[in-house]
Amino acid sequence: MEWKLVARPGVTALERFVADHEPDAVAVSERVRRGLFDKRLRSGGRCYYLPGEAAVYHGPGGFFAPIGLREVTDTVRLDGVLRSLRRATGTFTRLHSIMGNRHDVELMARAFDGVPRITIDYDLLALKWPAFPQVDRPPHPELRIVRPRPSQWRRLLHLQMAYEVEEVLLPGHRPNPSSSRASLAHSLETQHVLVATYRDEVVARVATNARGFLGDQIGGVYTVPEWRQRGVSRWLMTSLLADLRREERHASLFVKLDNTPARELYRSLGFVFESPFRISYYQ
Repeated sequence: MEWKLVARPGVTALERFVADHEPDAVAVSERVRRGLFDKRLRSGGRCYYLPGEAAVYHGPGGFFAPIGLREVTDTVRLDGVLRSLRRATGTFTRLHSIMGNRHDVELMARAFDGVPRITIDYDLLALKWPAFPQVDRPPHPELRIVRPRPSQWRRLLHLQMAYEVEEVLLPGHRPNPSSSRASLAHSLETQHVLVATYRDEVVARVATNARGFLGDQIGGVYTVPEWRQRGVSRWLMTSLLADLRREERHASLFVKLDNTPARELYRSLGFVFESPFRISYYQ
C-alpha cells in the first residue's frame, strides 16, 4: 500500500499507467513522456506511484494532479491509501491547486483534509482520431491560417492575455505580462499552435496545451469579440484536428459547464462527454 516516489524519467510501469488513463491524464502524460521531473520541485515535478493502482503528479508551487484514486473501491483500503499518500507527500506540503477527474480531485482533497477556496467544474470531452471532421472552408476569403514560430510571440501576446482574463484567471486577478509571455513562449516551443489572421491582424487562436502518449489536450481556444459567431474557431479547430489526425493522435479538452457557445462548437465537431473534470484552488 506504500507509494513510490518517482523523481526521474523512464519508469516504464508509470508510463503505461498514465497512458492507460488518458484522456483524463494527458497533462500528466506529457510531463512523464518528456521527463519533466525535478526532485527539488524547482522547474519540474515528481510522481507518487501506487503500482498498478494510482498516481499523483506533484508540481512546483503545490500543484497536484491525481490519477486513478477513484478506482480504489474498497473503503477501508482507500482510507489507508490516502493516509499513505499524505505521508509520502510530506506533512508540511501545502496545496495550491488540484486538477483532474472530479472524483480523483475530491479524494486528493480528503488526503490533505483540504477545503478549497475556489472550485471550478468542467466536462472533459474526447474525440478519437478516426472520427475527426473534415476541414471547414475559411469563413471569410481574406482569412489565413498561420503556424507561428517562437520568435513571433509579440504578435500573439495580446491574445494570450485576453484569453487568460476570460478563461484562466480567478476573479479579481489580472494577467502578468511576464508570466503570460513565458506561458506563450513555452506553448510556441512545445505545442501545436494555429492562428487566424485577417489582413495581417491576428484574430483567433487554437492550440494544444498538453501532448500525452496517445493523444493531445486542446486549450487556449480564443477569438477576438468582433470575429465571434462567424465560424472562425470551428475552422481553426478542424484544421488543428487535421494535424492530429495525420499523427493518428486522439483529442480531448475540458470546457466549463456554463460555456454554452463552446460546448455547442465542440459537440458539432463530434466531441463526446468523457468524465467530470475539476480544478480546485487553495491559495
